[in-house]
Amino acid sequence: MNRSTHTEANGSSTLEHAAQLSGQAFEAVQDGAARVAASTQAVVRRYPLSAVALALGGGVAAGVLGTRLLSPRPKTLLERLGLASLVATTVRGVGRFF
Repeated sequence: MNRSTHTEANGSSTLEHAAQLSGQAFEAVQDGAARVAASTQAVVRRYPLSAVALALGGGVAAGVLGTRLLSPRPKTLLERLGLASLVATTVRGVGRFF
């Protein structure tokens, strides 16, 4: 076996091993997700009003966060007074000397 064939065979076995590991990881994730879904379903059937309250609370929290993050920031005092551009120009001008 020459050097390039040895490298190709080594790379091929590495890829096969990686494919095996990814398959095992995918199966583990599927099993975990199935267990979580079954557990959640059992809890919801046992306490349906609590599940509704949690869903409602989660929706309200998501709405508040979304509104807070997407709302425009309030104007600063300089912007309200119309001095923001004047201050920026002055800072740039003074900055040339330092």
